[in-house]
Amino acid sequence: PCSGGVASTPAISSIIRSDDKINGGILLTASHNPGGPNGDFGMKFNTADGAPAREDLTDAVYEESLAIHEIKTADVVPAKVLEAIFAHEPCSIQWGT
Repeated sequence: PCSGGVASTPAISSIIRSDDKINGGILLTASHNPGGPNGDFGMKFNTADGAPAREDLTDAVYEESLAIHEIKTADVVPAKVLEAIFAHEPCSIQWGT
């Protein structure tokens, strides 16, 4: 279900559902969700049950996002973050470490 940190939306939804410590997950997708500078990817938020967030929640998040005037990026992701994401295959992440 996962290769090199890339997984399908259903696989990530399953991971979210499988652990009661997970309150939800942000998925960056190359799907039908328009976004990105060229409309070439989107972002989804799945709730603790692995399902897509309700429209009232996503609408509220969108409204809040309109106040963003600057985005800062990091040139380097801390090694500990990458280790937590990619340490286990397939997509088996150790939570709370």
